Amino acid sequence: MIRTWIMSAIIAITAMAFIGTATAHADDIDSDATASQGTLIPETASSLPHQTGPATWAQQSIDQFATEMGLTQVHWVTLESGQTIVTPCRVYSSVNAYVYCPSTDTAYIGLDQGDYFNEGTNPLAAALLTAHEWGHHLQRAMGSRTFGQSNEDGADCVGGAWLKWYTDRTGISMSLADAVGFYELAVKIERPSWMPNDPHGTRWDRSIAMGTGYFGGLAACNRYSPVM
Repeated sequence: MIRTWIMSAIIAITAMAFIGTATAHADDIDSDATASQGTLIPETASSLPHQTGPATWAQQSIDQFATEMGLTQVHWVTLESGQTIVTPCRVYSSVNAYVYCPSTDTAYIGLDQGDYFNEGTNPLAAALLTAHEWGHHLQRAMGSRTFGQSNEDGADCVGGAWLKWYTDRTGISMSLADAVGFYELAVKIERPSWMPNDPHGTRWDRSIAMGTGYFGGLAACNRYSPVM
């Protein structure tokens, strides 16, 4: 009962933050905004494009966020369908790569994996988790050499901070369904019950961490693991 109440509270609070006043637009991309602001700016959540190309729109947006915050950028490698890459960490492919490899200071982003994150959740889900990987880069830049749950929660927090910056910057309109979608994302990516040593948090941990970043900004993420 208590957990059900917490879930409802998380969804309600998140919804209040996400619901915008802007009206919905057609599903297209504002090319003028792309040129003037230096990143691909979808007009509504439902208009977000499939992540393609050597640098996805999410990666460009996160790099812009990093620059505006005076923080360093991570190296990105995008794996399209069918692609694999051998790294000092392990072999990654488009279906299993959403990971930061500290040996190369690189975030490997698989497009098929991103599609899985977006399915049944929110069109911004994969982008938020892209920012999560940048969060691990920030933690390492601050001297962290461990990867426990505090690091994973902190990276989720960074994802929430980027999301707030992004929605404020673009005026993107969100709905209650969008907010529920982020909770569904937390359900999808929570620590599996059969893997008790997995460093990722439960759906509750991950939802709260994302909300901490969304409402408190990047500085609030230092409570988990320093990022700035």
